[in-house]
Amino acid sequence: MFTKLNKDEKIALVGILKWVVSADHDDSLVGFEGFFRENNWGDFNQIYMEMDEKFEKLDEFKEFLKTINNKEAQEIIAQIAKDIMISDVIITNEEKQILDFLEEIWDIK
Repeated sequence: MFTKLNKDEKIALVGILKWVVSADHDDSLVGFEGFFRENNWGDFNQIYMEMDEKFEKLDEFKEFLKTINNKEAQEIIAQIAKDIMISDVIITNEEKQILDFLEEIWDIK
């Protein structure tokens, strides 16, 4: 089980998951409702809707990600994103760009 995430960290996670899925259509958000429940992170769909309403453009979301300062949360979010990316064995160039961006802003390897 992962640590508690605050509201902004949950929004960041959901937004990154959406970004990953849009980068590789072999990936899916199916099952994340249960994953969020298991980790006591609340209602995935509610957080998704809030994130989707808050950020109309990817650049706005990228700026928001820069405000996530909790190192443990950053590592959890990045690891979950990586797990989704490798679930279909190959990390696409678009997914690699996401990882590069997170490495740049959060200093995650």
